[in-house]
This record gives sequence, structure tokens and C-alpha cells, in this order.
Amino acid sequence: MLALGGIFSYVQQTTTGILQGLGRVHLPVLHSIIAAIIRIPILVYLTGLPQWGLRGTALAYTIGFIVMAVLNLMAISRHTGMPFDLQRFLLQPVTGGIGMLLIFHFLDPIFGGNLAGYLTEFSVGIALYSMILFFNGGVTLTDIKRLPWIEKYLPR
Repeated sequence: MLALGGIFSYVQQTTTGILQGLGRVHLPVLHSIIAAIIRIPILVYLTGLPQWGLRGTALAYTIGFIVMAVLNLMAISRHTGMPFDLQRFLLQPVTGGIGMLLIFHFLDPIFGGNLAGYLTEFSVGIALYSMILFFNGGVTLTDIKRLPWIEKYLPR
């Protein structure tokens, strides 16, 4: 659950920096308050349910990350005129995150329980996430060529 939330946490942090750089330092604070107003009741409710427990906590935080990331992206779009490309900003990374989450879910009973198992799960998850982003266009060959430690090995 938190793997999916991590994606939105990264978007939230990045967009907060962008808004601050645009001189809109009050907006991330306001968006954080709005996200907390939504997250806290969900957190209290789901964490208190025995069938949800810590998964409810993770879901509540994921929802909070999503709310703040979306509010920040909308503010950036509004203040810069940059169009919001839903596919590029949301759908492509989310499909990668879901693939990685599924890998963790299915491989944990097989490999989980020790450090080597977790490293195996992590490695397979990162590989799948990267492949999904490459195949759905989230990362292109041009993007890969921009990496200084890779560009020298790829044809121009």
C-alpha cells in the first residue's frame, strides 16, 4: 500500500518545491492542511478497525499524499499555464507502482522473511517498474540517453 503512496509522496515533495520556487510558499501549507483534514478521520476510522489495522494507516497516508499531490499539481498548472497531462503525471507512474506492488504481494510468501529475500523482491520490483514505465512511455529512450553514466553506452 505504501509503495503506491510513495509515488504520490515524491510528487508531493517535488511539487511543493516547485510552488515554493514560484513564490507561492503558502499553497503547500494550505494543501497540507486540506490533506490532513481528509487524512486524519480516515486514519482514525480505518486504524481502529481490526480487519484494517496498519493497512488502514497506510491507506490513509496514501490518500493524504494523493490529495496534496493533486492540489499542488493543479496549483502549478493554474499559476504557470502548464497543461496537466494526466497520463504522463499520474497513469504511467501508477501503473508501474501497481506492478511493483503486485510483485511484492506475490513474491513475499516465497522470498520474504530474510534480507536476501527482501533484496530479491526489491530487485524484481524495480526491474518490473522500470519495464512498465518504458513500455507505457513514462520513460523513453531519449530520457535514458540523458543519463550521463548510460549515454556513452547507447548509440546516438
